[in-house]
Amino acid sequence: MNGSDEPSDDDGEAEETRGPSRTQARREATAVRALGLRLVGLRPAELERIALEPELREAIEACRQLSKGALVRQKRLIGKLLRSSDHAAILAALERASSGRRDGYGPAEHAAETWRQRLFEGGDAELQAFVAQYPTADRPHLRQLLRNATRVPESPKARRAARDLLQAIAEARSAAVAEADRCE
Repeated sequence: MNGSDEPSDDDGEAEETRGPSRTQARREATAVRALGLRLVGLRPAELERIALEPELREAIEACRQLSKGALVRQKRLIGKLLRSSDHAAILAALERASSGRRDGYGPAEHAAETWRQRLFEGGDAELQAFVAQYPTADRPHLRQLLRNATRVPESPKARRAARDLLQAIAEARSAAVAEADRCE
C-alpha cells in the first residue's frame, strides 16, 4: 500500500498500459503467417483483385520463384510486411475475393456431385436420364469420362477422369440454366 488506507489506482493503470499477453501475441503472429501463406498460394489473377502495398505484392511474387531456404526467409519478410500493414483489411479483402471462387461447395457443386455418384452407380441408364434432363450435355464425352473413371478406380487416369466428369456435369448443368434464362 502507499501508506494510506485508500486503495491505489496504479494497478488499474498498469493493466491498461500492458499489451496483449504472450499467448495472444503468438496467436496473432500465427494468423498473420497463415494470411501470408494464403496470399503466396493465390494465383496471380486472384492476387490482383486484392489491394496490397507494392512492396508486399513484390515480395509475394518473388516468393514463388525461390528455393527452400530462401523461401523461408521470404515468407518471414512477408509476415513482417503484413504486420506493418493493415492485415485485417487484407484478410477481409481475401475473404471477399475467395467467396467468389469455386472452391467452396455450394448447392450447384452438391448437385453435380450427386449426379456423378448416380452416373457411377447407374451407368448408361443414369447417363440417359442426365442427357434427357440436360440436352446440351455432350453424351459421348460424358460416356468416355464415365468409362475411364470406373475402369481402374484407383489409377491416376481414373481420378482425373472422375474430376473431369464432375466438371463436365457442372458445365452441362450451368449451360442448361443459361439456356433456360435466355428462353425466358
